[in-house]
Amino acid sequence: MKYLVIGAGGTGGPIAAHLNNGGADVAVIARGEHLEAIKQKGLTIKKSDGTVLNERIKVYTEDEYCEKADVIFVTVKSYSVDSVIELIRKASHENTVVIPLLNVFTTGEYLSEKLPELYVVDGTMYIVASIKEPGVISMNADIFRVLFGERKGQRAEKILDLVAEDMLSKGINTTHTSEIRREALLKFSFISPMAAAGVYHKCRAGDMHKEGKERETFVSLVSEVVILAKSMGVEFEESLVERSLRLLDARTPDMISSMQRDVEAGKKSEFDGLIHSVARISKEKNLGLKTYEMISDFGKEIP
Repeated sequence: MKYLVIGAGGTGGPIAAHLNNGGADVAVIARGEHLEAIKQKGLTIKKSDGTVLNERIKVYTEDEYCEKADVIFVTVKSYSVDSVIELIRKASHENTVVIPLLNVFTTGEYLSEKLPELYVVDGTMYIVASIKEPGVISMNADIFRVLFGERKGQRAEKILDLVAEDMLSKGINTTHTSEIRREALLKFSFISPMAAAGVYHKCRAGDMHKEGKERETFVSLVSEVVILAKSMGVEFEESLVERSLRLLDARTPDMISSMQRDVEAGKKSEFDGLIHSVARISKEKNLGLKTYEMISDFGKEIP
């Protein structure tokens, strides 16, 4: 299979590097100094156990790529999705599968609406990684897991099983699941509340470790994600509040979300996809997710 990974950051970079290391036909789309460094020195992945991969990999700008891919992973930030839609269309043939791996659980549906002629499924990913310097990505924890699958009512295709098997053979913990909406919301139930509470209170994880308004806001947000999930027909076997609090309390006191880091730096952020989107659904479905609506209103000027 021919793979295209759109985005060479902390999500797409490790996928592309491991596929390339395993002998797959893979290309990656990158930009700016990161693109130039990969062209000159290869894509370097530094793992938490000290292992280093340096992969001479095919890397292109969006304009340069002119092939047709069998599998396209979309790993850009949610605010950049619109900017790569034409690239996805250009790089696809009639049997291409498009797999978005973003924190925003509605991305698959959104891309399906924009690209109705293509087979776009849902996906999510667990990894702690970021660009350390141009051409170099640091994986800061021993977690690297990819999940994807068709949405309810969407046809299942054999290629999803083939992709999962291929990625597993190349050292990437990959699962083709029939419960991808549940899996995506499970991740969202921690990522979004931590980002939202952190930005609203201008606090770090340590401030949410102790009892107080910061922790109360976090718990309220997680509880509202449970309500959101139920409105979509998704139930969870375990308490998401207890699960999310365990994850929160395991974080170092100075930790903040990547969204909060971008907001504090005055950069474009995923505030819309992680917070405004929930507030919009709440109002459309009359779910009464008051904490999300409050923080969405608070952040209405945040890019």
